[in-house]
Amino acid sequence: MSSRSGGVANWFCGPSGFSPRRAISYSAARRESVSASELTAYGQPTLSEALTGIPGVNASGDTRFDSVNIRGFNASNDFYLDGLRDDMQYTRDLGNIERVEVLKGPAAVLYGRGSTGGIINRVSKKPQRGQASSVSARVGSFDSQRLAADLNAEAGERVQLRLNLAQEDKESFRDGVTSKRTLLAPSANWEITDKLNWLVQYERNEHDRTPDRGIPGVDGRPADVPIESVYSDTSRDFIDDLAQSTRSRF
Repeated sequence: MSSRSGGVANWFCGPSGFSPRRAISYSAARRESVSASELTAYGQPTLSEALTGIPGVNASGDTRFDSVNIRGFNASNDFYLDGLRDDMQYTRDLGNIERVEVLKGPAAVLYGRGSTGGIINRVSKKPQRGQASSVSARVGSFDSQRLAADLNAEAGERVQLRLNLAQEDKESFRDGVTSKRTLLAPSANWEITDKLNWLVQYERNEHDRTPDRGIPGVDGRPADVPIESVYSDTSRDFIDDLAQSTRSRF
């Protein structure tokens, strides 16, 4: 028996050979694709925060790194960038991401060893002909500020260039908890012939922050202390992440 999920019809082997039948709406594997602009519409710039509203996905990340559960299974080691495994422990900025694909269900047949729940694949922004440039700014509570730019240009008829930049600074309702994030992502596409392109991409994510360790518990309940209280040495307790990647594709 052969089955193709997500298509118009499934094929079953019967006495007269393979024949199409009506698609089955309930499938073990399912893929959802959501644009990054929709995911970040409410101000969530990181991957874990942005995935909160997708059915079947529980974002369990914190100030240390992104972490998700898909259909109840931990998928923290099943992050991909343009189809390549990206399982380092850091917080991923979505400033250079076009869309996020969530594949729910076993994916080992396509991507090798992975969790039972599924995978998260980020599709990066790429240079395109006629792509408009844009600049955005956002401000919020606790001195939250973010400035981002998506710049596009064409160097001749066959070369397209794109540059994504972002700078984010914010504090917290807890004293001494801060965060600073920068993004640099240039890319170039050369149309060598009508059927051959050369795409080169570089991405640099830097995130310096003081983690929020929460408050202690007393008798199974949060301690009755002011919400702004911090129970760590903020002068020594910090995380500095620097993630870089270079990709080339013909």
